[in-house]
Amino acid sequence: MKKPVLISAIAVLLALPPFICDGEKRTIEEEDRLGQGTFLQLQDGVTHYQALGRADAPVVVMVHGFSASYFMFDHLAAALMDRFYVVRYDLYGQSLSDRPDTEYNQDLYDRQLLQLLDEAAPGRPVLLLGTSMGGLIAAEFTARHPERVARLAMIAPAGFLEKIPLSGRIARAPLLGEYVVYSAGDLLFTRNNRSNFYGPVPEEFTAKFAVQMKYRGFKRALLSTLRSMPLETGAATFDRAGRTAVPKLLIWGKQDAVVPFANSQSVLSRLPGVEFNALDQAGHSPHYEMPDSVVPILRAFFAR
Repeated sequence: MKKPVLISAIAVLLALPPFICDGEKRTIEEEDRLGQGTFLQLQDGVTHYQALGRADAPVVVMVHGFSASYFMFDHLAAALMDRFYVVRYDLYGQSLSDRPDTEYNQDLYDRQLLQLLDEAAPGRPVLLLGTSMGGLIAAEFTARHPERVARLAMIAPAGFLEKIPLSGRIARAPLLGEYVVYSAGDLLFTRNNRSNFYGPVPEEFTAKFAVQMKYRGFKRALLSTLRSMPLETGAATFDRAGRTAVPKLLIWGKQDAVVPFANSQSVLSRLPGVEFNALDQAGHSPHYEMPDSVVPILRAFFAR
């Protein structure tokens, strides 16, 4: 965006009454969680997760990305639960997991995943799948705890972003970020979902995404994540993960508008022996938009 346009956009946002578009009106209560999966009290707060399939089957653990929740894995979980024990969970700050008032960095997300596995799959190496920022989290977890990971699969992992979207760059600015995120964050984050898909945004995706925005702490968590996670500077994480003996799989949509397909070369160069699948006519979320293309790849990799 050219500088005059950027200045005008900021001026418009600053003219908004404070928090006019802030939909966070409620705190998560016990009744909000009734019948909505399983909840674990971990060190940093309650984590919402769901386990599907036979508990004695190989365990697949799914880590979602920056702003969506575990509903991103609706199609994959349904397709894999016949052969695997599928565990998907909400990162802190999202959906029905707690929103602790802390720094949302690699240590927090690593601790959450490690403690979840201690409860949901104790003593069992898992088949780990991460998408977008979840791929960065999964790679860091593999680097720190290779004995806990039997295989690592990633779909368009973050860590090498060339350019954070305008809304993200504004959000990182002290004070201005807080003002803009709370005044117009609901609109900005929802509109950014368009770039996740090669085709139109599915209506059910929009409806499910909106649910989490009514609970206090959602935007605060995303703001901290933008400022604390190495979304553009994750090379060291992949270097360390690449030095482990854990088998690895990488899937990337050629038309990815969030984490460009060209970034796949940076990841590949750091993961010796990784299996690579490039998908044509696929955006940033092929696991949601075109699961029929992704499921066979994951089945084959996880079954080895």
